[in-house]
Amino acid sequence: MIMKALDCGVTEEQIAKALNIDIKKITRGKDLLDGLHAEAIQLLKEKPITERALQILKQAKALRQIEMAQLMVSGNNFTFAYARALLVGTTPAQLVKPDLPKKVKGMTAEEIGRMEKEMESLERDFRIFQDQFGQNTLHLGAAQRYVRKLLDNAKVKKFLQQRHPELLEELLEIAALEAL
Repeated sequence: MIMKALDCGVTEEQIAKALNIDIKKITRGKDLLDGLHAEAIQLLKEKPITERALQILKQAKALRQIEMAQLMVSGNNFTFAYARALLVGTTPAQLVKPDLPKKVKGMTAEEIGRMEKEMESLERDFRIFQDQFGQNTLHLGAAQRYVRKLLDNAKVKKFLQQRHPELLEELLEIAALEAL
């Protein structure tokens, strides 16, 4: 709403006076998304991300910003601490200022380097598991539909009831699940 007012020609001073807030807050809010990739903004626009976390994202290059935003959304964690951890695990080549040494209280440069490698490995594994999760969900859905069809057959259901009642009970539970 404030951005629309600014676009329509209302000055920051007028907005600050009308809302009874400090003009610095409007200026900070206006510049908050500067330096963030549009896709990262799109991923985070409805999320409860803090201003400090957005500042951390700006320290990474565009592609890494998108990756970090995806990880934050997947983990449903939008905190400054998580953003900072993702940044620490970012390789220098993916940073806006790769020459600046990363400083983390209580960690040596060697430990930070190890953390970067571990973070890359974790992200790669996470994406693999995420892809497999989709496939597994499809397979489970198909299996559930097959079980339902089997149980719709009176002869199959009677056979299971007579010879394998515990199995029938389990299959009925699977068939009754709303979502896998």
